[in-house]
Amino acid sequence: TDTYAEAMKAFDLDVEKMPLGNLTTAQIQKGVDILSELEEILKQSSVVDMSAAIDKTNRFYTVIPHNFGRRTPPVINNTDILQKAFDKCDVLLDIE
Repeated sequence: TDTYAEAMKAFDLDVEKMPLGNLTTAQIQKGVDILSELEEILKQSSVVDMSAAIDKTNRFYTVIPHNFGRRTPPVINNTDILQKAFDKCDVLLDIE
């Protein structure tokens, strides 16, 4: 399914490490839960706790494998990046 592969590539998701059959709804939901925890961290104060943001970001990228090539994965430390991550999960749940 080329359309699926193209959509996942647009979201920097690694379809080689994450064939749809291996990524369960529970895993995607775990990613959403991690993002919700991260959302609470971002709401707590105007200064982001970077160590907590990095920890949650790493957990998210472990649960939902991404392919950033040689680029450093972005830390999810603002609402724009967070919303894009939520959108990725929504797409994955829709496909699932």
